[in-house]
Amino acid sequence: MARKGGRVLLFGGTKSGSFITIDTELLHYSQLTIKGVFHTTLKHVKIAFKLIKNGLITADKFVTNEYKIRRNRKSVT
Repeated sequence: MARKGGRVLLFGGTKSGSFITIDTELLHYSQLTIKGVFHTTLKHVKIAFKLIKNGLITADKFVTNEYKIRRNRKSVT
């Protein structure tokens, strides 16, 4: 979902040969921008953290696990 003139960011690893279907009328008349993203920068991480910290968005919809710092090796494997 996106508002008129909005942006839709597609992220997450997909296997080679994956496809999506798009309603081109909705894309055109809603003036949507669709962009694939691969990487974030420190700037984006800071903005996201500030949004969560200030209660403007909640992380519970996209944070799937939490790990203590001493277990950080397990969190990335």
